[in-house]
Amino acid sequence: MVRKRTLVGVALSLVVPAVVLGSQLIIPHTFAPGVPIDPANLNANFYAVTSAVNTRLDLYGNGSAGALTTSNTTNWALAADLPAGLNFQFTDFTVPAGTTFRVPSGTVIRTTGNFTNAGTIIVGTSSLGGVFKLNPSSETAYFAPPSPGISLGVPCIGEYKTSLGSTSLVHGGCGGTGVSLAAAANTVRPGVAGGGGGAPSRGGALWGATNGGAGGGTFVVIAGGAVTNSGTIEAKGVSFGFGEGGAGGGGGGIVVLAARKGVANRGTITVRGGDGAMSTSVNSAGGGGGGGFFLRVGGSTSNSGVLDFAGGAGGATSGTISGTTRMAGGGGGACGGSGGRGGLISNNTPMAAEAGASGYGILRNLDPTTVF
Repeated sequence: MVRKRTLVGVALSLVVPAVVLGSQLIIPHTFAPGVPIDPANLNANFYAVTSAVNTRLDLYGNGSAGALTTSNTTNWALAADLPAGLNFQFTDFTVPAGTTFRVPSGTVIRTTGNFTNAGTIIVGTSSLGGVFKLNPSSETAYFAPPSPGISLGVPCIGEYKTSLGSTSLVHGGCGGTGVSLAAAANTVRPGVAGGGGGAPSRGGALWGATNGGAGGGTFVVIAGGAVTNSGTIEAKGVSFGFGEGGAGGGGGGIVVLAARKGVANRGTITVRGGDGAMSTSVNSAGGGGGGGFFLRVGGSTSNSGVLDFAGGAGGATSGTISGTTRMAGGGGGACGGSGGRGGLISNNTPMAAEAGASGYGILRNLDPTTVF
């Protein structure tokens, strides 16, 4: 019996590391021929092996949904278009050239084989922008703050004043605060929330309203084969929102592409922040949303295409502020980059709003099983 245990221990310590490739398997105990084995040590070795194998298999799914090629009308935001049994574990996944594939924020696709995009993938928005409604005659207001998404702080609404002289200053709202590069690099499972929403401003009409721009969504692909993008993947923040103007743009979204055999981008991937809204006769311009981030994980990666993680532009200004009640611009939402500050009002003149800061394009040349 001792001899049998010895052989099993030697096999585990020598053979399994070659089988479980790239999983950073660490055998806790190594046994020598002819030396009796402690059963607890043998069990610890088995536990290490099974954990490493299961982690590797689960990461890429089991391929039980088979191969899928999308059509030009495939929209996973619609229940009727979702895969049978809500099974998102494919063998191979293909978006053909000339087609558009729409997905909601939070989508995760796993393949045991390859993921290939030659068309256009549009990721839905996530975190909502703030809302501001005002009735100047009764001085009644309603305010709902923007959602933070993946950021360190929400943007601020602009200052609001009434019955001002021409020399009064009205200060713009601060932009949201973006996350650090280290935090972004470790956000491999972002969930549903992506870029943060932008702050609103006031509307010009009675009970007029503005909404800040919504943040860009999240999209994750984890492939046991290779990921190749020769088309377009968009997870952008919304440029301003609904209303007359002065609202901040939404923060850009998050795209994670991970593949055991490498990620090749020959197309365009954009996680750009949304632009701020322009000024009007009652409010200054909104700040631009901060850029999101794009994360490539794979032992071999290449890029000959376009990676756009820029912040959104600050809203344009024109004319003068003529309304008795007035409000400075709202700040832009954040994600990887911070949002821009909303424009202030000086001497009845709307001043320029700030652009959002750039996000990140991150490359991690590592086996995905060591990162997720």
